[in-house]
Amino acid sequence: MNRILIKALWLITLSVSAIMAVEGVEIFPVMDKKIYREGHVSITLRLEDRNISRLMIVTDKNEAYPVVLSKECDNVCSTTFKLHPGENTIRVRGYVGERLAYEEKNDLFFVSPSHKGAKIPPAHFQEQFFHTDENEKMCSKCHDMSINEEKGVAFIDAEDSNCYGCHKHIIDEKYAHAPALNWLCTGCHSTQGTRLAGESKFRTAKPIASICFSCHDKSKQIWDAKKYRHLPVDSGQCTRCHNPHAASNAMFNHESAVSLCLGCHGDKKFSSAIRGDSKCPGEERGSCVQCHNPHASDAKFFLDDPHKRGAGKAAVR
Repeated sequence: MNRILIKALWLITLSVSAIMAVEGVEIFPVMDKKIYREGHVSITLRLEDRNISRLMIVTDKNEAYPVVLSKECDNVCSTTFKLHPGENTIRVRGYVGERLAYEEKNDLFFVSPSHKGAKIPPAHFQEQFFHTDENEKMCSKCHDMSINEEKGVAFIDAEDSNCYGCHKHIIDEKYAHAPALNWLCTGCHSTQGTRLAGESKFRTAKPIASICFSCHDKSKQIWDAKKYRHLPVDSGQCTRCHNPHAASNAMFNHESAVSLCLGCHGDKKFSSAIRGDSKCPGEERGSCVQCHNPHASDAKFFLDDPHKRGAGKAAVR
């Protein structure tokens, strides 16, 4: 019995040592403790151990993303996977045959302004930017990292864009915003201006409304003329509700209109306790924006028309 136990322990120790001893995969950019603001992540992997025959990305939702290994570019390969709002745990696994030879755990945080618990990342997560001169050196051996778009001119074939290869999944949704769909990236992601050390080469203005209103100027004129303006609009935080690339909801909303509204106005979930059995028209129609304008209004509570104030009061018992 002792001999069997010793052998079993020896095999376990040997297996663990085999996994721990292999420093087989280099991940770049570093993604551990990193903040993401899009639901798709593209990473690049370099095989330092050429014996590894299979790579897999495994999420904490047990979603597995096989990595297509490349024999070119010094055995470098890349893949894209999806995140869920909030904290994610990602494991990069390398196999020699069927044997797990390498595993590295990474914690990521996907910031989502419309999800409770995902709006503000914990302090140990940090902003890290890939598009720096130093990072791009790793890719430029095999990829053209220059900007090849012509201002305001859409690509005939989207794959001709130098941005497409790594970022193509940002428009994999039902509704895609025209600039993103046509890969006119630098209209919003400017390369101009002073950059802080380590910050992305492709900046976006803060607040982002200055970019949005460069196209949606008529909307700005209408909303500026209104008596009441909703805080996200007044503070220029368009992306608090809208995804500038693509979304599964109309108007590029991160979530349904009800979910977006209740993300900040959660107290309204319980307003039925005040109203009794009666329902707000918005509840019956399935959307707060049936009565309230989410941007601006001349009526209190952002009601679309002054007469709706009376309708709202009549519904309260």
